[in-house]
Amino acid sequence: MFDTSDVLIKQLTECDHDSLKTWVEHFLASINYIGCQWFPTSPNDELYATSNDSQHDCEILVTIRQYSILTVGIEELSRFADTLREKMLTQGMFITTSTFSKEAIIYANTLRDNYNIRISLIDGKVMARYLGQTDLLSPTCKNERIPIERCQATSPIPRLREQKKLLRVTFPDGTMYCDKSASQTFLQTINHIGADKVSRLGLEVCHIPLVSKCVNEQYKEWIKPIDNGWYVMTQGDTEQKFRLLFSINKQLSVNMILEYGPDFVTISETKSKHKTKCKSQLMVTFPNGKIIAGRTPTDTFVDFIKHIGVENVMMKNISLANKQLFTPTNKYNGQIKIGENKWLTIPNTTKNKYKIMKVIGSMTHTNFDIAII
Repeated sequence: MFDTSDVLIKQLTECDHDSLKTWVEHFLASINYIGCQWFPTSPNDELYATSNDSQHDCEILVTIRQYSILTVGIEELSRFADTLREKMLTQGMFITTSTFSKEAIIYANTLRDNYNIRISLIDGKVMARYLGQTDLLSPTCKNERIPIERCQATSPIPRLREQKKLLRVTFPDGTMYCDKSASQTFLQTINHIGADKVSRLGLEVCHIPLVSKCVNEQYKEWIKPIDNGWYVMTQGDTEQKFRLLFSINKQLSVNMILEYGPDFVTISETKSKHKTKCKSQLMVTFPNGKIIAGRTPTDTFVDFIKHIGVENVMMKNISLANKQLFTPTNKYNGQIKIGENKWLTIPNTTKNKYKIMKVIGSMTHTNFDIAII
């Protein structure tokens, strides 16, 4: 089956830099960013630009990585954050034609919550959906229109099929809602946008307000509560909910991606699928913004000690469960050699690693935040 997103991602990945810049300019324009100005970053040959948020009258820094397989990790995001600081900016957009690692996404949230640096992460799929919605011409082939038969968000009145259809909503910050119940996705989306904003549009369903502070007794079966005392009228089929969200999106310029079809994997199904594979991880954040978050808790534990300083930690003669943290030879099962005559004892659980790292921090007078994720 033809998939527009796959075609667009392939074009984005394989086109030259000039064409890629054109694609990015189209994308930024579709989400109300104007005046894109590119500047060179030799010798790294990375694409950087500045643009203006026309809604909030502020400048942002934009960068893009044209990857086909590579995943954008925490190191690249950290360098981008440093560039933002150098330019005295607090808002950025990191675009990649591939994807972001889990650690990079967590790091972006940490920058937003702790350092007031907001970096929007846009991967290839999200960018392709936006470009598909705008029905743009390919910058490399001006006379050939990109097919959009499968880009369902371009039409406010999709064709009905016999299969049960779902709603999927993706916001510019990457937040996605797709529940097996279209009504639940509808409620989550309105709650995310803000019930007060939606209520001011004056939309109605069955001649009563779509969003209000009271419950109409005649339709109480379909009126559902959301946050802060607001209620939403959910009567109507999935197509009608799509129409309402389409109208809200257009009037409020939310720039969310609306999709309507039978082939979506719901958020709950995704979580269930990966539930047995999901393991706890450790993430350490230092005051200077450095993040340590390895692929496994053991990797994080070892990297943390190396960052503090192996000799510095060894001088504290720390023990755990009647075992020395460091020994000159391989004395215990599971030890890791991290230097000449330096064998590190690894705590057996993530929770124990967390505790020992807190002890090490206290004894070495090192400030940091640590979290089990």
